[in-house]
Amino acid sequence: MMIKALKKAITASISDVLETMFFMVIEFHESDASDRLTILARPNLRGCTLQFTGPFSGEFTLIAPEDLFREMAVDFMGESPENITVEHAEGTLKEAVNMIAGNTFAHYDDTLVFSVGIPEVMKPADIKSVFECGGKESLFFKVMTGKSEIVLKMVIRQ
Repeated sequence: MMIKALKKAITASISDVLETMFFMVIEFHESDASDRLTILARPNLRGCTLQFTGPFSGEFTLIAPEDLFREMAVDFMGESPENITVEHAEGTLKEAVNMIAGNTFAHYDDTLVFSVGIPEVMKPADIKSVFECGGKESLFFKVMTGKSEIVLKMVIRQ
């Protein structure tokens, strides 16, 4: 039951955040192991992780091509593309995972208290490890944006 409720909360949160804050039209797709390999083949992937604790603990990880986060930064900050730096794109990546996590917990059960850490940008070499489950409960979400795709993974540790 908890997993089903979390999936519903994460889906609602991704929709709320990406559509409202970043003006994106999105579509969810099922993600299987072979699909994850295709995502890894994309150039210039960027990732960000966010640890959380509460009634259960774990982490959120958000991954997408760098050019998509640059586009998101343009929309989020209201700046022209030539004014967007790598730091702006990374900040947007951090803010997106932070908003998705917070919104997920509110959708899941707004009476529970969760603490979230500080989002951390991943080193490109560490992104592949996101797709290895390692025996933990993991939820994957593949979101198509029209031009690209975003992958969100939530790992739950009891």
